[in-house]
Amino acid sequence: MNDTTTQPGADSERRSRKHGGSGADTSLDDRFTELPTSDSRTRAASSQSDRLEENAHRYRALSEASFEAIFISEDGYLIEANRAACDMFGYTCDELIGKHSTDLIAPESRKMVREKMLTNDDIPVFEILALRKDGSRFPVETRALMSNYHGRKARVIAMRDITDRLQVEEALRESEERFRGIFETSHAGLVFADDHGRVLLANPAFLELTGYSRDELLQRHFTEITHKDDLDREYALMEGIRTGQQDGYRMEKRYIRKDGTTVWADVSVSPFRNQDGQTQHYVGVVTDITERKRTEQEILTSEHAYRTLAYNLPGIVYRLHLWQEPQIEFFNEMLTALTGYTEEDLFHNKVCSLDPFILDNDRENLRSAIQAALQNGRSYQADYRFRHKDGSIRHFREIGRPVFGEPDRAPFIDGVIFDETSRQTAEAERKRLFTAIEQTHDMIVITDQDGTILY
Repeated sequence: MNDTTTQPGADSERRSRKHGGSGADTSLDDRFTELPTSDSRTRAASSQSDRLEENAHRYRALSEASFEAIFISEDGYLIEANRAACDMFGYTCDELIGKHSTDLIAPESRKMVREKMLTNDDIPVFEILALRKDGSRFPVETRALMSNYHGRKARVIAMRDITDRLQVEEALRESEERFRGIFETSHAGLVFADDHGRVLLANPAFLELTGYSRDELLQRHFTEITHKDDLDREYALMEGIRTGQQDGYRMEKRYIRKDGTTVWADVSVSPFRNQDGQTQHYVGVVTDITERKRTEQEILTSEHAYRTLAYNLPGIVYRLHLWQEPQIEFFNEMLTALTGYTEEDLFHNKVCSLDPFILDNDRENLRSAIQAALQNGRSYQADYRFRHKDGSIRHFREIGRPVFGEPDRAPFIDGVIFDETSRQTAEAERKRLFTAIEQTHDMIVITDQDGTILY
């Protein structure tokens, strides 16, 4: 007994060393209070159960409030599904429970899903085709995480229907492709510049217009390729956009090509503004009008030459418009000099015409000559008598030619009217003189200044 009996003093000392005390004695009641009792273990288990139940309630509340389909699967079989999952796949919740998760995956996506599930516990976001109860397919974005569910290892799967997103992306892609097609193939130059005027983007037509490559043109300021005489006007127009006074502008301007030559262009510029109304960049539509400008200049030169000639001709230069009521237009100031009338005098019922002053017997001959010219497409010449404003009769000679626009239709006649009165009078006097000479019995000889006999 004595060999197996521990002395109280020694036992007290060991307890003191174990607990780091000073060697003072500790009662059994004190020691037992340090150990978990049956009641405390029961309370701990109850608290843990309450926490698990609270977590379960929290999970259900979150999953039911989610727009995403949420499943919990164990060994690949579904043991939980939220309301969004039932609505998304067309099943009741009871129908979903017990299904294998791959039953919700379209056949063409199942291999990829199996490979991911076998190689990873946690599966990052990826896209697959899901399968509804009615057999229809739809795209989803999904991810999966391994978790502890009621003490068991389970996989939490979340799926989001991305049909709308993909449709928007596809519409955006198609829109971008259409824009790119228009941008690259447009015959008009298209150019984008930032709010400071530096080129950001240009299509092939604009590159061809300016003679630069894309790399050479990008980041160039528009002033570097604009004719200096057009800069002030364009700066003023751009300022109107910046201050909000106008939404865009259109102008004809000259570009300086890479080789130093000048090209004319019709330019339409519109700003692209952000939500705050600040201009972020400019979009320009540029049409090459160099040939048109050249033609216009040639027309102006020709018109100037024509009018110079018209003003120096000793006759009335006119244009007779035929499409509606015949209307005559004069190109020099000989009308009054030859007829005594002003243009205002020639208006009758809003029609300007010389016809009322042509003698009746000659008027029809003139009309017949004009009609024949219109039918044959040739010029005409007609002599007629005209009643001057002072009452005298003048002899006019009219030469004209129809100018054809549309096929077989002449929009107008260009012509000139000369006063032949003096020539006609001189001719009549010559005939009278020769008649008198022929009737005289005296010998008459007519010579020139050198003594050459003329008659």
